[in-house]
Amino acid sequence: MAFIGENAAMAWAHWNSGNNIADSYNVSSVSRYSTGNYEVNLSITLPNSNYCVVGQASSNKNSNGVYLGSPWPSTTSQFYHATHWTNGNAYDLSHNWAAVFGSRN
Repeated sequence: MAFIGENAAMAWAHWNSGNNIADSYNVSSVSRYSTGNYEVNLSITLPNSNYCVVGQASSNKNSNGVYLGSPWPSTTSQFYHATHWTNGNAYDLSHNWAAVFGSRN
Protein backbone atom coordinates (compact mmCIF):
# COMPACT_ATOMS: atom_id res chain seq x y z
CA MET A 1 0.00 0.00 0.00
CA ALA A 2 1.41 3.36 -0.97
CA PHE A 3 1.20 6.53 1.08
CA ILE A 4 -0.51 9.14 -1.08
CA GLY A 5 -0.46 12.81 -0.20
CA GLU A 6 1.13 16.16 -0.94
CA ASN A 7 4.54 15.20 0.49
CA ALA A 8 4.55 11.49 -0.42
CA ALA A 9 6.84 9.90 -2.98
CA MET A 10 5.46 10.26 -6.49
CA ALA A 11 7.03 6.95 -7.50
CA TRP A 12 9.34 4.30 -5.98
CA ALA A 13 10.71 0.87 -6.76
CA HIS A 14 12.81 -2.00 -5.43
CA TRP A 15 14.43 -4.19 -8.13
CA ASN A 16 17.31 -6.63 -8.57
CA SER A 17 20.16 -6.77 -11.09
CA GLY A 18 18.00 -8.90 -13.40
CA ASN A 19 15.47 -6.05 -13.84
CA ASN A 20 12.90 -7.92 -11.73
CA ILE A 21 10.80 -5.45 -9.74
CA ALA A 22 10.11 -6.74 -6.22
CA ASP A 23 7.66 -3.93 -5.45
CA SER A 24 6.90 -0.50 -6.84
CA TYR A 25 4.52 2.43 -7.07
CA ASN A 26 4.08 4.31 -10.37
CA VAL A 27 7.02 2.46 -11.95
CA SER A 28 6.21 0.43 -15.08
CA SER A 29 9.60 -1.15 -15.82
CA VAL A 30 13.33 -1.17 -15.19
CA SER A 31 15.90 -1.84 -17.93
CA ARG A 32 19.61 -2.54 -17.44
CA TYR A 33 21.48 -0.93 -20.35
CA SER A 34 25.05 -1.62 -19.17
CA THR A 35 26.84 -2.88 -16.08
CA GLY A 36 25.39 -1.10 -13.05
CA ASN A 37 23.26 1.25 -15.15
CA TYR A 38 19.46 1.15 -15.16
CA GLU A 39 16.70 3.13 -16.85
CA VAL A 40 13.60 3.36 -14.64
CA ASN A 41 10.37 4.02 -16.55
CA LEU A 42 7.45 5.65 -14.80
CA SER A 43 3.82 4.70 -15.35
CA ILE A 44 2.86 8.36 -14.81
CA THR A 45 4.04 11.59 -16.41
CA LEU A 46 5.51 14.02 -13.91
CA PRO A 47 4.58 17.71 -14.25
CA ASN A 48 8.24 18.66 -14.88
CA SER A 49 11.75 17.21 -14.72
CA ASN A 50 12.80 19.27 -11.67
CA TYR A 51 12.32 16.38 -9.26
CA CYS A 52 14.57 14.68 -6.74
CA VAL A 53 15.47 11.00 -6.94
CA VAL A 54 16.71 9.32 -3.78
CA GLY A 55 18.46 6.03 -4.44
CA GLN A 56 20.39 3.26 -2.74
CA ALA A 57 21.85 -0.12 -3.69
CA SER A 58 23.38 -3.09 -1.87
CA SER A 59 24.84 -6.51 -2.57
CA ASN A 60 24.38 -9.95 -1.06
CA LYS A 61 28.16 -10.45 -0.97
CA ASN A 62 30.09 -10.63 2.30
CA SER A 63 32.68 -7.93 1.71
CA ASN A 64 33.74 -4.65 3.24
CA GLY A 65 32.68 -1.27 2.03
CA VAL A 66 29.67 0.83 1.27
CA TYR A 67 27.92 0.49 -2.07
CA LEU A 68 26.78 3.65 -3.77
CA GLY A 69 23.60 4.31 -5.69
CA SER A 70 23.72 7.49 -7.72
CA PRO A 71 20.44 8.40 -9.42
CA TRP A 72 19.85 11.40 -11.60
CA PRO A 73 16.69 12.72 -13.30
CA SER A 74 16.22 12.61 -17.04
CA THR A 75 12.68 13.29 -18.29
CA THR A 76 9.14 13.51 -16.96
CA SER A 77 8.66 9.79 -17.60
CA GLN A 78 12.01 8.16 -16.73
CA PHE A 79 15.23 8.50 -14.75
CA TYR A 80 18.54 6.67 -14.53
CA HIS A 81 20.13 4.83 -11.62
CA ALA A 82 23.83 3.88 -11.50
CA THR A 83 25.43 1.47 -9.02
CA HIS A 84 29.12 1.09 -8.13
CA TRP A 85 31.52 -0.61 -5.76
CA THR A 86 33.24 1.71 -3.32
CA ASN A 87 36.25 1.83 -5.69
CA GLY A 88 34.05 3.53 -8.29
CA ASN A 89 33.75 0.62 -10.74
CA ALA A 90 30.27 0.04 -12.14
CA TYR A 91 28.70 -3.16 -10.78
CA ASP A 92 25.33 -4.89 -10.89
CA LEU A 93 24.19 -4.91 -7.27
CA SER A 94 21.59 -7.33 -5.95
CA HIS A 95 19.15 -4.81 -4.51
CA ASN A 96 18.32 -1.37 -5.89
CA TRP A 97 15.88 1.20 -4.49
CA ALA A 98 14.78 4.60 -5.74
CA ALA A 99 12.06 7.10 -4.83
CA VAL A 100 10.95 10.22 -6.70
CA PHE A 101 9.89 13.43 -4.93
CA GLY A 102 8.79 16.66 -6.59
CA SER A 103 6.13 19.21 -7.26
CA ARG A 104 2.72 17.79 -8.10
CA ASN A 105 1.82 20.70 -10.38
